[in-house]
Amino acid sequence: MKYFILLVSVFLFSCDSGNDNNGNNIDNSCGLIDPAFVEVPECLTDYFLENPTLCRCQGEEFVYGFFMANSPQRGNFGSIIGDEFVWEQLSCDSISFMGDDVSGVLEGMTVLEPGLLEFIRIFDGEEPDISECCCERSSIVPVT
Repeated sequence: MKYFILLVSVFLFSCDSGNDNNGNNIDNSCGLIDPAFVEVPECLTDYFLENPTLCRCQGEEFVYGFFMANSPQRGNFGSIIGDEFVWEQLSCDSISFMGDDVSGVLEGMTVLEPGLLEFIRIFDGEEPDISECCCERSSIVPVT
């Protein structure tokens, strides 16, 4: 869990130029170097199965980060607000997630532009929260 908190913290406080690895300017409001969803996926939840993704999000109440990935060793796993979880596809635009300290759903996931994701976050026992997130592809997939 410490690894995810550190990774999310670094991402949340980093400022990137808007260039890709070739020095080309990428038009995205998040200013990310390697934005996720450069090509809008037909099925967003399938994208997360193949592409580890790190996002910083602005909800109605607070700013938070989340990470989602898939690996043969761990299956579908991730972290939200520093709490680890496992996740399951509900549809192409919704997942459910469950962990020791956090569980709920992300539904209505929509890519607004490269790197920019919007969804409704519902933690169990809380009111729905509309979140907008800046997301990058992550090359780091921890194996434990």
